[in-house]
Amino acid sequence: MNYDLSHNLILQVAGTKRVTLLPPSAHRRLHLYPYWHGSGQQAQQERSASHAAFEQDHVAEEHHTAAHHAHVAHAALWDFIEKHQKKPFFAYVPFSMVHTRLDASPKFKGKSPRGLYGDTVEEIDFNCGRIIDKLKQLKLVDNTYFLFTSDNGPWLIKNKNKQDGKLPGDHGGSAGGLRSGKVSTWEGGVRVPTILWAPGRVPAGTECDKIAATIDLLPTFAGLAGAEVPTDRVLDGVDIASLFAGKFGEADEDRPFAYYFINSLQAVRQGKWKLHLPRPAQPEWLGQFGKNGHIAEKDWAGFKEPFLVDLEADPGETRSVAAEHPGVVKRLLALAEDMRADIGDHDRVGKNMRFFDPLEERPEKPMFIGLKRRAKPKGPKK
Repeated sequence: MNYDLSHNLILQVAGTKRVTLLPPSAHRRLHLYPYWHGSGQQAQQERSASHAAFEQDHVAEEHHTAAHHAHVAHAALWDFIEKHQKKPFFAYVPFSMVHTRLDASPKFKGKSPRGLYGDTVEEIDFNCGRIIDKLKQLKLVDNTYFLFTSDNGPWLIKNKNKQDGKLPGDHGGSAGGLRSGKVSTWEGGVRVPTILWAPGRVPAGTECDKIAATIDLLPTFAGLAGAEVPTDRVLDGVDIASLFAGKFGEADEDRPFAYYFINSLQAVRQGKWKLHLPRPAQPEWLGQFGKNGHIAEKDWAGFKEPFLVDLEADPGETRSVAAEHPGVVKRLLALAEDMRADIGDHDRVGKNMRFFDPLEERPEKPMFIGLKRRAKPKGPKK
């Protein structure tokens, strides 16, 4: 994908585990990292290797703390921006913070009334400010987009009784009024806030209540950079540059969203309507993840009937209104079937499901790695 960047792009994600810094390469190509969906042994090996890699060939040792990783990441980022300030660049900067095990630098530890979790959040905030200070110092503000988001909602298993995080001893976050958290397809598991900063291009002080997804960042950033997106495959994301510019009226109110849990479609959304699809409490097709210990038991009870929610009236997903809106249920069930045909489900391969391993024949059923619990290595008894 040839590109002629006119903007610098910084993507910062809290709670993930690696840093990718991409200057223009000698071959003038934008390198895109796939996620591993339905892949086999080769992708598993690549995935393991990528988790070991940190900013090119520098390896982050496992025993180092999240605070240390944050320090190393930002040292690498400062150096990267300094070296490429005269050229367009893309920096993907994820923190191990606020992923457990939690840790904060001495300057921040013990300062927040929210405990160690609050300390790490405050340190992230401080370091985001340092990035902006660096951009101002180098006079890169006018052609840089800085976007901050999270990869999922709060990890409730790290909170007392798997409740929303609020206690000083809770090491998981809070979804506010949204239901449940990470490792679920409730809104608390997938809906996260996003902050975008680009003076002169993003209207200051505005708030957008439209729904977008991180899959939209690829086509949006490509468009801002003047790059051509691939045309030989279906891209699930859309260009949301209009939302960046404050043109909220241009949002597609009927855009559908699919809620997948590992290998299965669990819910669909269109507009204000979200439909949780019928499923057993502990689906056998989820393997070791059929018993979900990350969220409250009531949030993993399954559904005998479709569970319809009006997210505008009930963002906490407290009750189903399926009986009052049978037409909406019928429409969303049909939408779910279209999504299954397109990108698959636990029992079928979708038309546009991609496999990153070389395959002689396209499989009839998807292959999902990691569903079987790994055997613990045998060692000498202590």
